[in-house]
Amino acid sequence: MHPAIDALRDLARSVDPDEVTGIEVGIPEAGVRLTGAPIESKRRPENFVDCQFSMPFAAALVLKGTAGAEPFLRAAGRLDDPPRFEDREFHRLMDATSVTTDSEVQDPFPERWCARVVVDVGSGERHERFVDVPYGEPADPMSWDRVVEKTRGLIETSETGVDSDALATTIERLPERSLDELLAVATGA
Repeated sequence: MHPAIDALRDLARSVDPDEVTGIEVGIPEAGVRLTGAPIESKRRPENFVDCQFSMPFAAALVLKGTAGAEPFLRAAGRLDDPPRFEDREFHRLMDATSVTTDSEVQDPFPERWCARVVVDVGSGERHERFVDVPYGEPADPMSWDRVVEKTRGLIETSETGVDSDALATTIERLPERSLDELLAVATGA
């Protein structure tokens, strides 16, 4: 789902989710089987794990805000928030989402996980993005600051009790640290 999420993030800047009438997500067949089929059940996730494997849920989440760890956990009913997958507006966007494949996204697979996303809006406009390489892959790496920021966010929302400041400091100094030191911080040892 990551390249499709990247495309949706970009498209979300130029579309009003209230005006969206259709969302076409094109990903490799393996991704369709995992996150888009059977489409009826992927459009109606019932729990946290269902949400993790639902492209329609991810599409609705991104178009309504973002797909980061905390917003995802909140929308999936974690972190003391009611699940948004029961929300009428989420239903509308999930129902508007189709998940398919085509040769342009399938042929490069598995070397590259590409995605094409087309969002239709009520005015008849079509907004399209193709992502050849998802953000965070070696060909499109995150900055070191973004790695640290993402790590902090994941730890803080995971409710593991790991000290996010200590681990982030360790990660920032990773080139100077040994793997044993990193594991000691991560496990609280």
